[in-house]
Amino acid sequence: MEPCGRKIHLMFHSIENKNSANESIYHMPVTRFREVCKFLDGIRTDVRNDCGDSIDIIFTFDDGYRNYIDNALPILNQYSFKSIVFLIAERLNDKSGKYISSNDLESLVKHSEVTIGMHGYSHVDLSSLSDEYLLEELANIKEVCDAIDFSTGYFSLPFGRANDNVISKLAEQGYVDIFTSDYGSEVSSENGRNIYPRIDIWSDDSNNVIKQKIMQYWKLFFVIESYRAKLYRVN
Repeated sequence: MEPCGRKIHLMFHSIENKNSANESIYHMPVTRFREVCKFLDGIRTDVRNDCGDSIDIIFTFDDGYRNYIDNALPILNQYSFKSIVFLIAERLNDKSGKYISSNDLESLVKHSEVTIGMHGYSHVDLSSLSDEYLLEELANIKEVCDAIDFSTGYFSLPFGRANDNVISKLAEQGYVDIFTSDYGSEVSSENGRNIYPRIDIWSDDSNNVIKQKIMQYWKLFFVIESYRAKLYRVN
């Protein structure tokens, strides 16, 4: 099986309660998420049996929804999947209960299978900002994180967009593991920083489609989508 020995980062957003009214490719019902985890665990087992090797499947979650803690994390724990959750700094003080708050971080940072990263301060397209406003956005993240004594080297690009200047500024701020929305699994490493593509899993993906995505059958489709959406692409 082609993914033998690979490390694959999957991209999710919100894992919804069954009574949620949200219907989009980025809002997956928790019942479906459970099925996806079971399916991926089976793929992991098949690879081990077929290759005598492993496939490391890591779940990433953008936007810092609190349902990551309530809905996704218990299932990830059940199947021993690692995960990275990317938080929007401005929302760490949100009182609605919709997003992961600064009070939630204490338990998350202690979880051995969870990594916490940042996803911007206000979830703005960083490539659209002047240098002045880009540095202000990054300074605002640092101010929020310093106030709660938290730091991380992980960053997910809002909307998947950036340019080389943005990447350089992020690295200067200590973000050395930068996650894109580009499709794939080959990590680009240079100048002390790592740029990660991911495989976007949608709420309406069948198990067969998920397997095809992991096997890289959808590469041409996502190359076209990357250009259309002006995503930062890994060379």
